[in-house]
Amino acid sequence: AGQQGLKITTELANLNSWSIHSEYDVILAIAVLQHLKHDSALRILTEMKTHTNPGGVNIITAFTKTGDRYAVDRAEDPEAFYPED
Repeated sequence: AGQQGLKITTELANLNSWSIHSEYDVILAIAVLQHLKHDSALRILTEMKTHTNPGGVNIITAFTKTGDRYAVDRAEDPEAFYPED
């Protein structure tokens, strides 16, 4: 990134209580949404869209309700976020 003159910003935060306050060209959410309560995940997804600069991208991977992980996690946390396919 440094050789290409790109600025990368990272932050370690608890997404259940954190909010996006800046504008970004790219926002990643890679295999994290299932760790959030449903409402928190939807809020983060909305904030990602709102705080992405025009022409920017959001890259999201998410486990779904048809996967094997859903059955295990749902038993532990029935409010965890798992979107439909």
